Amino acid sequence: MPGRSVSHTSPCMTPIPDRTPFAPRPSDRPIRLERISWKADPMPLNRFGYGLRLVLAALLLPALLGPLPAQSDLAGSERRSALAPDISVAGDLVFSWSDEEGRAAGADGFDLRAVEVGLYGSLDSRFDYTSVIHFSSEEVELEEAYIDARDWLPGRMTLRGGRFNLDFGMQNRIHDHDLLTIERPSVLQEYLGGSLRGTGLELQWWSPLSDDSVIRISAALVEGVEGDSHAVLGPAAGHEHGEDEDEEERPVRDFDDFSINLRAVASVDFADESTLQLGGSYLLAPENVFGLDEDDERELDRGVAGLDLTYTRLDESTRRGIFLQGEWLIGDRDFGELDDNGTPGDDLDDSFLVTNARSQGYHALAEWRASRDWAFGVSGSSYEHAEDSDEDSWDLGAHVTWNASETHQLRLGIRKYADLAQEEEGVETTSDFVAVQLQWTMVFGRHVHGVDW
Repeated sequence: MPGRSVSHTSPCMTPIPDRTPFAPRPSDRPIRLERISWKADPMPLNRFGYGLRLVLAALLLPALLGPLPAQSDLAGSERRSALAPDISVAGDLVFSWSDEEGRAAGADGFDLRAVEVGLYGSLDSRFDYTSVIHFSSEEVELEEAYIDARDWLPGRMTLRGGRFNLDFGMQNRIHDHDLLTIERPSVLQEYLGGSLRGTGLELQWWSPLSDDSVIRISAALVEGVEGDSHAVLGPAAGHEHGEDEDEEERPVRDFDDFSINLRAVASVDFADESTLQLGGSYLLAPENVFGLDEDDERELDRGVAGLDLTYTRLDESTRRGIFLQGEWLIGDRDFGELDDNGTPGDDLDDSFLVTNARSQGYHALAEWRASRDWAFGVSGSSYEHAEDSDEDSWDLGAHVTWNASETHQLRLGIRKYADLAQEEEGVETTSDFVAVQLQWTMVFGRHVHGVDW
């Protein structure tokens, strides 16, 4: 039940023996609250974010420095031990192959998608901290760092401060190497840019509705929401950490320009060892940009709403069962573009055009868990393009997962992409192809996640 802190396994992770980093909890049902580790994207520093980072650095400094010199005071020794972080390392290697059109879209061989080093610990009985360093073939960065304040606020409330994945839908909080599929659903890449990340504060509250049901509500106020993607294939492939965004200087935010993210989800247990979850999410993320010049400030609105449904049935003794999940998203977003009116180099007749696009899409997943070590699944997405709802794309694939050992997981997948749209250097191309992928995931150490419902 919520409030319980246990080892890593999301409901989207195929169960394998209990002694492993991938091991399921005593109950594989997704009702729980615990600490979560996420990756996060780099974002511009302003006064709000800079202050948060200073506070966060001050809180994390004792843990990052490690144990202090020995003292005779037993209480002091225990406190130093509590501050020392648990460390985990996770690796994600993907091999992709396709025909010539698919290779041009990214299915062209090996990709070390990520190596993550996570630090998890407690400052005292009320505060937990998490930080994750991400290594890829092109960069090394501190992806996320936040503090969880528990047993600090009245009632069943917790407060998170720092840089974190937003509480949107069922998959936004989950790392790529913890997903049930090799790639994040294409509709999430198209509308969210992969995983939504921001810097700010998030308040959560939960309450039982009955002996077998619980509700959780969260509200976050953050700045600079950006999509972070490590996809090999999909609409966001090749655009890590908001690389598709313009890097030019933007106007200073007013307070009402900060982004708001809301989520409510209810979970119900049934007598036949099954669980049903229904959730709704909403993101409002306005963006200030310069139009024709620095005196021409414009506000572009971005809104995304989603409804998600998850059903899990699992036999506790054999670890056999099914996992079903679906999510429907609606996007409403402004796009700004500078138009030279056919006279390049002449700024006098330039105009800044703002257009609005509304679109919708969905993704669905079904997985049969045959045993502790094997699982078989199918999944797909269908969506209108975020910038032009007259254009649409879809994909459909199947996968098999084998938990090969205590620390290693292999997944083989095949997927058909139809009218996959990708943009490079301002030019959008579409492609149709079938890709085969092999994923090798490795997790060592205490890998902590939670609040994935």
